[in-house]
Amino acid sequence: MRVGFRGNEQDAGRPALVAAVLAVLLAALALAGCGGSTAGAPGADPAACPNGGTVRMGVQPFLAATQLTPAYQELGKALSAALGCAVTVAVTTDYAAETEAMRAGQLEIAEFPPFGYVLAKDRAGLVPVATFGDAAGKVSTGTAGIAVLASSPVTDLKGLAGHSVAFTAPTATSGHLLPAAGLAKAGVDPNSGIKPVYLGTHTATYQALLAGKVDAAELVSTQIAAAKAAGVWDPSRLRLLWTSAPSPSDPIVVRADLTPEFRARLTGALLNLDFGTLPPSAREFFAHTVSAQRFVPADDSTYAGVRDVVNTLGLTASTVR
Repeated sequence: MRVGFRGNEQDAGRPALVAAVLAVLLAALALAGCGGSTAGAPGADPAACPNGGTVRMGVQPFLAATQLTPAYQELGKALSAALGCAVTVAVTTDYAAETEAMRAGQLEIAEFPPFGYVLAKDRAGLVPVATFGDAAGKVSTGTAGIAVLASSPVTDLKGLAGHSVAFTAPTATSGHLLPAAGLAKAGVDPNSGIKPVYLGTHTATYQALLAGKVDAAELVSTQIAAAKAAGVWDPSRLRLLWTSAPSPSDPIVVRADLTPEFRARLTGALLNLDFGTLPPSAREFFAHTVSAQRFVPADDSTYAGVRDVVNTLGLTASTVR
């Protein structure tokens, strides 16, 4: 079975635009000294760091940037010390921007969504080296879901036919592709059978559903955790129609054209990074949203199950726009 997942009309011509926008964003971050440390570890050799000594890291906005930025800035500072290179962190506009930035050499490392990684791996030259894990060293997982308001007359996925459903972005793993596959399996075309609405982040889709702006929305476990942590989770207002099987956490990837020495150095820095040294707010953010207390090893095989779904649905970078 082949299912085509399309974006909205604004996606036309996006690669050139998002690359240009991200270039401006990264330049602004560099000028402002934002997003990470400006110095590496004491005694580190700056020549061993790519990009003149500054490692630029991209993060796709799986939650609102205002939620992500403080925690990831602290992570950037900790990684700067562990890696011996200055690390700056930019929350990108979306998956397409992150992919184009990696292809253009504007980022050295990035956190990608699992489906985004599988689709962009060869095109953007991505090599996974680590992912988020729990205290026992196991890969953290999350689930995707589709929810409606508790007052909705819809009781199952088939009942969503003809209704508006909010997603994050066409290429998002839990924010679109897994829910879309769930709809397809239930006999509802995720393109023509519903009215898809793309809002950018899990936070935005969650808020749109609560505000009654859409009939249903994807609801990922990270958003539920974030809402609980913020004290605003009210399960009596929502009803889950469907929940996916667990999916592995986002991979941390490095550009394939960087040296094996730097890749090994980055891997070691990530796997030895002590989340306990992060400020409490950042430590709690990662624990609550992505069930992470450390980084654990990851490689392409970690995402074999995701690739199976991609292959089964016949997805490619061109069909997922």
